Amino acid sequence: MKLTLVMTAAATALFAASAQADLVITEAYGGMSGEDGTADWIEITNLGDSAVSGSGLFYEDESADEDDLTAINGLGNIGVGESVVVMIGTESDTDGFLEFWGILGVQVGWSDGSGLKEGDTAWIYSTADGFFNSLTVSELEDPATTQFGGGLSTAANGVSVGLTEQGVMYGDPGSFTVPAPGALALLGLAGISARRRRRA
Repeated sequence: MKLTLVMTAAATALFAASAQADLVITEAYGGMSGEDGTADWIEITNLGDSAVSGSGLFYEDESADEDDLTAINGLGNIGVGESVVVMIGTESDTDGFLEFWGILGVQVGWSDGSGLKEGDTAWIYSTADGFFNSLTVSELEDPATTQFGGGLSTAANGVSVGLTEQGVMYGDPGSFTVPAPGALALLGLAGISARRRRRA
């Protein structure tokens, strides 16, 4: 009986680790000088084949330091292919985010950590996987978000919403097109490499 319980617990832990590692940062917004619409935020997408719990996740910017982690709050289960947004701030920032981008039906959580800026790397962390995915904020030549792969949003691949002091804002929070299998394979290798570097 004890052996069965141990094996079940091990299998559950393995599934949880594998499932959480399917979460990928697919967009990030680091703000700019002047009025920029909303607080900084990241978009997380579930690229796996099963739903993943949004609890037990943490955010960190730039240093990948376990001493600087802040909990991600307010997320429920993240469905297959679902994209959710994590505001870098507090729960009170979510209404402004939804109003600025004019979107409905998107889960918005929050993490009271350090904001993002050009060159910062946003990380997500879980107790099962450690630091398991990241996205670096690109140079902000225009008011735009950084998309999966590091490119900036444009009129062609993003949604233009409202005006900031620096012009029209481009981005696509809460929506992500899953890349081709080859790109996913490269993403998986990058995630494994990041975990190995952190644990080395």
